[in-house]
Amino acid sequence: ESSARNQYLAKRLERMTDRTIWALSKQWEMGGFTDSYSEVNFSSNDHLESMELTLAEGLTMALQGRIDRIDVAEKENNVYVKVIDYKSGSTEFDLTKIYHGLQLQLIIYLEAALELSRRRHPEKKIIPAGIYYYNIKDPIVETEHEEEKEAGKAILKELRMNGLSNKDAQALELLDHTGQRRSEVIKNLETKSDGSLSGRSMAADSDQIGQLCRFGTKKAQSLGMEMMRGEIPVSPYSYKQRTPCDVCEFHSVCGFDPRVEGYRYRRLQVLEPDRMWEVLRELEEKPGKSVDF
Repeated sequence: ESSARNQYLAKRLERMTDRTIWALSKQWEMGGFTDSYSEVNFSSNDHLESMELTLAEGLTMALQGRIDRIDVAEKENNVYVKVIDYKSGSTEFDLTKIYHGLQLQLIIYLEAALELSRRRHPEKKIIPAGIYYYNIKDPIVETEHEEEKEAGKAILKELRMNGLSNKDAQALELLDHTGQRRSEVIKNLETKSDGSLSGRSMAADSDQIGQLCRFGTKKAQSLGMEMMRGEIPVSPYSYKQRTPCDVCEFHSVCGFDPRVEGYRYRRLQVLEPDRMWEVLRELEEKPGKSVDF
C-alpha cells in the first residue's frame, strides 16, 4: 500500500491469481483425470535411471527439477500421465526448438514423471497422455453480448493450454470429454467431422512421444559433454526473426556483432511435425547419423 503503483500491482496480481485458479478448475472439470500432484521434485537422491546421464567413464550428470503439476488417471491396467508447466510469459510448444535443444524442460519432466509413475504402479502400463504449457495471464476479450457467461467462455478459450497430446482415444477422452470439435482445454487439439484429429492438431502416438523423450535426454547428455569439455562458442541462433541477443545483457563480454565480417547467426529452419517424427525414427535406427532437413 506504499504507493499507487504498488496498490495497482497488488490488485492486478490478485485478479490474475483468481483468473488462473478459475481457469484451471474449469479445465480440470472438462477432463477425466482423478489425481493431481503439484511441485513434484526429483533429484539425484531419487536415482531415476532416465535422469542419470553418463558423460564419460566415471562421470555422470544427474538432472534435477521441480515439476509444476502431474495429473494421473487409472483405467483398468493403464495409468495415464499428463505433465503441465506453468509459465508467466507466452511460451508455445515448438518441436523445432526441442530438436535444437532450446526447449528440453517439458519433455525431460515427462520422462521423469513416467519413471516415477512406474515406481508407483509397477504392475500397470504407464502411458503419456500429454505435455502442456499453461500461460498465466489475464486476457481481455471482445464478445458480441455483455453476458457474463459469454465473456467467461471467451476468456477460457484464451487460457487454453498448448502442447503435445497423445493420439490414443482413451487419452483424448481424459484430456477433454466435452465432445467439442475444438478442445476447450487444449489450444492445438481439434477433431474433424469423422472424429479423427485434424491436421492442425499437435498430437503423436505413445511410441513417438517416447522417442521424443529419449531424444531430449540424449540432447541433454550431449550438452553436458560439451560443458565438460569447456566448449562455449559464441554462436547465437536466429529463429522466426528472434535471437537470444535480443534480451542478452552481455554483448560486451562475447563481442558478437552481426555487422562485423565473420559474425553471423545460426539460422534455424522450422521443422514440420511429420518431418520431426521421421528424423527421430532415423536417429534411433542409426545412432550418430547426421540428419539434414
